[in-house]
Amino acid sequence: MLTFLVSTIANASNFNEDTGDYRPQYSFSYELFKELLPFPEDFFQIKTLFDTQRILASKLDKEYFQPELLPTWNSTLKKIYEKNKLYENQGIFIYPSRFDVYGINKNDTFTISAFIYAHPGVSTYQGTETYLKYNESLVNATIITNNTYVLGPTQPVFSPLWMQVIEIKVKILDDRKNTTIKIKERNPPDEFNEKYKEIYGEKNYSACVSLLSEEIDRCRIHIHRKEIPKEKPEESNFMSFIVNTILPGFLIFIIAVFIVLFLRLKYDKAKREREKQ
Repeated sequence: MLTFLVSTIANASNFNEDTGDYRPQYSFSYELFKELLPFPEDFFQIKTLFDTQRILASKLDKEYFQPELLPTWNSTLKKIYEKNKLYENQGIFIYPSRFDVYGINKNDTFTISAFIYAHPGVSTYQGTETYLKYNESLVNATIITNNTYVLGPTQPVFSPLWMQVIEIKVKILDDRKNTTIKIKERNPPDEFNEKYKEIYGEKNYSACVSLLSEEIDRCRIHIHRKEIPKEKPEESNFMSFIVNTILPGFLIFIIAVFIVLFLRLKYDKAKREREKQ
């Protein structure tokens, strides 16, 4: 993974004459990206910050809403776009799909944001409704962006609507237990689906398959009661090695020496008593 990332950064540093921006070189037509904003020169540096959660989805400008942002892009690139295939299923996902929050306290409030996106290779507009499942005695969580989305196609071209931001606000009610917030999806209301079928056409719009999708968590926010365990300094590790490894052996050696001396003294004493007799 690291090799691929470093390689891609190196490629992206070169200006792409065919696209007029810094998009990596591909063997297929760049018409696939014609509706997206130009590919930024610093895209992969920003992607690294996003992947490591040092920058939130809500802070990224739309020029970074590129398919190369996805961790699965390298595989779908070869399976779908290099072979000019369609993805056989509907597909709506969230990235990042996991967050870990540490060191929380009662009444703390924070906001998490991620991207909700259409799977590469989907040719229809897709409607979905997102919702949250969580322990209401421990946290209060609310989707503060839309909870209904229409995501644009990703084949034969990427629609500007293919990727959008979802943002969740969380308040801690009880900090004595770990807990998890699950982001799930389901079929939007009938009136919502009918509206967009009229806009995009019956064949060009599809709704979430609720029976399947409601069994899947699209994203999880894990809230941990304790702080992140701190790594012990080298000195502590060295002392730990002495205490746990060397010291027990040394004590066993000392005890063995005392036992041998005790037995030796006892033997010598018995020998002298026999000689007196």
